[in-house]
Amino acid sequence: MKNLIFLSFLFFSVFLKAQDASSYVFEVKELTLPDNQTIAYVDEGSGSETLVFVHGLGSYLRAWEKNIHELSGFYRCIALDLPG
Repeated sequence: MKNLIFLSFLFFSVFLKAQDASSYVFEVKELTLPDNQTIAYVDEGSGSETLVFVHGLGSYLRAWEKNIHELSGFYRCIALDLPG
């Protein structure tokens, strides 16, 4: 049963990540690391302080959409989309 729940969660996470990035409200930029891996990120807002959003396992960049929308009026908001 635990395996079935985990596999369902994994499938759902992959499905969400595969959605069309063009429907995302913020411009998604990419950065290539020295080992040739690519990380997508969003950099919105401005302010004297910067907030960095890093998602956990099974999540992705879009998880921060509402947070960035609300906070980018006061802070620079950077959200990373980690590989995997």
